[in-house]
Amino acid sequence: MFARLNSLWLAAPLLMLAGALVHFSMAPYTLWPLAIICPWLLGLSLYRSTPSGDFWRALSFNLGLCGAGVSWIYVSISQYGSTTPAIAA
Repeated sequence: MFARLNSLWLAAPLLMLAGALVHFSMAPYTLWPLAIICPWLLGLSLYRSTPSGDFWRALSFNLGLCGAGVSWIYVSISQYGSTTPAIAA
């Protein structure tokens, strides 16, 4: 497992998935161990990486984190802000 995190091509999809899974640690799912495990995977992959590898690994984690969270912005604006879907998008 640890050797696979050294390869950027294998680590990037895993880290993107780990970033997306962080959202399941919050309400309504409350799988709180994911809030510890997912960033730990990022730190584990950054341990013996080059600076450019660090950038790509952190970018893939944050793309998963922010990409999964963008849908909540649309929901909060359209449903709770009482706007039309065209304005919310």
